[in-house]
Parts: sequence; C-alpha cells; structure tokens
Amino acid sequence: MGVSKRVILSQERILGKLLKGMGCAFGIMAIILFASDFRQIGLSLFFLTPAIGIYFIGAYQDKKYKMLGRTPLELDASYCKKNQVTKAKIIINRNNFNKVQEIKLSCTRHYGDSQANSIIWENTVEPTIYFESNSTLIEFDINIPQRLPESSNGFFKRQYSYEVSFKFTESMEFVERTWKIPVKAI
Repeated sequence: MGVSKRVILSQERILGKLLKGMGCAFGIMAIILFASDFRQIGLSLFFLTPAIGIYFIGAYQDKKYKMLGRTPLELDASYCKKNQVTKAKIIINRNNFNKVQEIKLSCTRHYGDSQANSIIWENTVEPTIYFESNSTLIEFDINIPQRLPESSNGFFKRQYSYEVSFKFTESMEFVERTWKIPVKAI
C-alpha cells in the first residue's frame, strides 16, 4: 500500500473573492433599494458606501494573493502525527523565488464564544529551497511535540488548530501565506 499524500491550499485563496462578493451583494442591495423608491437615496447610500469599500479591500487582497498565485502545501502523510517528523513541501510557480527565510509552525486555541485566538505553541523552521524548471520548492520538516492537543474543528467549546505560515515583503507590500494542517496522536 502506497503512502498517502495530502495537498492543502492556503487560507488566503478565498479572502479576496469573499470580500469582493460581499461588496457586490451590498451594491446590488443598494441598487434594488434605490430603484424601488427614489426617495430612499440616503438608505441606498448606506449600503452603497460600504459596498464600494469592501469591494476594493477584496480587490487589494486578491491582488496580494495573485503575487504568488496558487501555493499548495504537500504533506507526505494524510495528517501530521505528534512526536513524529512529517515531510512537507510548498510549491511556488515562480523562478528563483528565495524570499522565504523561515517557516513558522503554530498551535492556536480558539474558544467557541469569542473571536480571540491564543497561541499555545510556536516554532520556526529553516526551509530548504530547490529550484526546478519554472517553479520553486520549499521543503521543511514538521514535528509537533507530544504534549500538545490534537487539532479539532466543529462546534467544540475549545478548538485547536495548527498552522504553517511564511511572510515576506515584495514591491513594498507585506505578503503572508497560511495553511491549516491536521494533527493527530499516533
């Protein structure tokens, strides 16, 4: 039986599209409100002003995402096991991209009723960078300590999630990529 690999897409891939979609939805509501009664122009401006702002914020986030494009994270296993090294690889479709100096691994705890995330563990890893034809491969090892909890999702009171991320600056813009990884006990 072969080794099962897992491909995870970055969290930033949907943010720009989501915000642009929300901007369009607010804009459509404003146009419908304005078309139904011309006397309610103040109310339609109430929807139109944030619609334009949200749309442009989404367009900016989408532009930042397109700087690197689709950047999948490949794990050598279907999930990371605690206290066991898992090989990981990020594929960037750019020639000689060497702006990533370190990869950050973190475990965050999210309480169901609040918006606050607390970081309970953080580690940095130095990646190995390879250049192949028209892409850059960033390889590194993920090792989660045994004492940490498994990743959880759903509607639990406490949710734990593990993230892999890197940051860099290009063209005077700060760009970050984040992937949520599944972690289980052995």
